[in-house]
Amino acid sequence: MDTVKKKGIYFSTPFMDSMRNDSLRMQLAEKLQIHPPTVKHGKIVDPYDPFLKENYIRRGLGKFWFFITIILVLGLLVYFRNAFPNQMQLRLSSLFNSYHFRELIAYSGLTFTSGSVVAGIISTMVLAQAAVVIVVYSGYTSLNSIVFYILMLLAILVWRVAIYFLQILESFILNISALARSQTQRQINIDLGFSLLLFPFVGMAYYNSSLLANVNVALVVAITVTVWISVRICIEFLGIIRESGISLSGILYFCAFEILPHAVLITALFRIYSNT
Repeated sequence: MDTVKKKGIYFSTPFMDSMRNDSLRMQLAEKLQIHPPTVKHGKIVDPYDPFLKENYIRRGLGKFWFFITIILVLGLLVYFRNAFPNQMQLRLSSLFNSYHFRELIAYSGLTFTSGSVVAGIISTMVLAQAAVVIVVYSGYTSLNSIVFYILMLLAILVWRVAIYFLQILESFILNISALARSQTQRQINIDLGFSLLLFPFVGMAYYNSSLLANVNVALVVAITVTVWISVRICIEFLGIIRESGISLSGILYFCAFEILPHAVLITALFRIYSNT
């Protein structure tokens, strides 16, 4: 390394014009070389990272498949309104009017059965949507998928169909077929009415999770479903007393196929919420 003296100051830098060391080429090449770090540091957590905040994480909860289920429910409602206009009007007006309910029971035929199936499917899809909202807002974000919704929908369908066939079997054994038919239609009416009220709230809650960060949405939806089931049980109990009075067969029917299965459902919903 050459040393240059200039005005009494000694410099130990290489001489840039030295052809022997080719220092100019080395200096230019040094700038273009990549020097990987040789010292390892631990993971640095940025306290201002927005993705660490729960509000920003929940911004991505809304999925497109849920929008498809909303469109399907709306399509079924439009179909039900156009295919069975009289039955839909009677079902909604007979929720708290016994005269319209008797008129609905007197309405028979193939369209009655088909309309009952469509109304039951609508309420089942909305109940499955509510269950998905409870699960997702309870912290189980990995279950926010269409596969889980389909499984939930199938589970509710199997549960309802099983209760329906058990009701038919018990009504045949206890000879209360007329009472069982009336109770089944009450169930469909109440489920349809509450599903129409719950449907818009569930959709808004699912797609506005960041705006509802300070609201316990899981608890609100669970309480709403509990109110739904409680009102249904009360109306059906009053209907049993009005039609058959207080009888042993009616009480057995009511306890076995109204109180017991729905108590299990409510317990499961609140257990999901309490585990968060």
